[in-house]
Amino acid sequence: MVTISSCRYESDDDPVIYPEEPESTSDTIAAPKPEEYFRALSLPNSYMVQPGETITIPVIKAYAVWEQYKDILRTKLSREATLSATLLWQDRKDLVASVVLTENEIEYSEITVTLSNNSGNAVIAFKVDDIICWSWHLWVTNYVPENNINGRTYEWDNNGDGISDYIWMDRNLGAISSGIKLTYVDSLDACGLLYQWGRKEPFPGDRDLKAGFNNTIPRYYSRTIYDIDGNILEETGSIPGKGIHTTPISIDKAVHNLYKAITNPLALLMHDRKESNPYEEWFISWDTKNTDNSLWGTNIGKGVFDPCPEGWRVPSYKNRLSPWNRLDNASTPYSRLGVFPLAGVRRHIEPQIPVGSLIWAGEMAYIWSSTPMISSPEEEVDYLKPTPGFAYAYQVLSNYSSTAYIGKSNAASIRCVRE
Repeated sequence: MVTISSCRYESDDDPVIYPEEPESTSDTIAAPKPEEYFRALSLPNSYMVQPGETITIPVIKAYAVWEQYKDILRTKLSREATLSATLLWQDRKDLVASVVLTENEIEYSEITVTLSNNSGNAVIAFKVDDIICWSWHLWVTNYVPENNINGRTYEWDNNGDGISDYIWMDRNLGAISSGIKLTYVDSLDACGLLYQWGRKEPFPGDRDLKAGFNNTIPRYYSRTIYDIDGNILEETGSIPGKGIHTTPISIDKAVHNLYKAITNPLALLMHDRKESNPYEEWFISWDTKNTDNSLWGTNIGKGVFDPCPEGWRVPSYKNRLSPWNRLDNASTPYSRLGVFPLAGVRRHIEPQIPVGSLIWAGEMAYIWSSTPMISSPEEEVDYLKPTPGFAYAYQVLSNYSSTAYIGKSNAASIRCVRE
């Protein structure tokens, strides 16, 4: 039997004996009302921050999500637990100067993060009894897309009716360059971060652009990440460690994979090929085989797990057409939607290559949409209907680009559009 303490699963087979939950002593501190939780669900999972700034992050979204998904996560966050916050990783060892948790009234606590004068990416974790129960991506950049400062945006009409359907950023999520200089370093900086479909947790991309198509060895050579003290967090492949690693979803089937995703933002959740599963799906539960097609939202709104900053979202199909429809060729150095760097992917399934390997950097990129695959792109998407574990994306090669679909367990690029 599985039970819960704080935000941790416990099992009768677990040799560790956990103490019983203490009786509540927080009667004088009222829990947020349902409408407050509802509003908190729309708070962003990532923040665009200028170098040198200080940002304050409300933690109420963590409590709202665990309340909203309690049937899947099988618990709510304890109001009696010890709270803490920490830097999980940064891709420059001097990017984050400090992380401080201010405990107000439990759910109304806040995390204050002070940044250095550098650009880059960081992930901040919120812990309840030392278990990560939510995390946020900080995109530290001088780019201000709302005002076209240090970059620009692109309007796009995907059906040719003369009405703008999308406003695109000019770079990938997490990129510190738009890639417009077309130098090797600039192109690498433009790659940004990689995401498994439906997850808010970012993963660093390849360290170079030379992986190619013929890579037949395990490749865990991602961009270096560091802890708060500047120590390198080595990527460890299929072996759990302090850095990025791959976790088979077949491990501990009693625990839902959404729980694993939230509590371990460093883990890529992928199949180990020992289980028969036709879905290429990290989220899918083993008992019902159901998925959730709305993690990143639908064609009418942004999802709870959308990784784009406030005011932006992962693009969805519109007019029953791809967000990139009418984009003739994104492989040119300067397409009508800017430069699309060949960032590669974290591959879910590839012959002779262990799952989670980095592949195709410098050769290919996929850019996610939030729209799950259906039998025909012209069909109206039913986001409540379980579908196979694929989603639509935009495939870009050095000499070709088109709409495609890939398994949701792959980690690919994102380019945000305005809400």
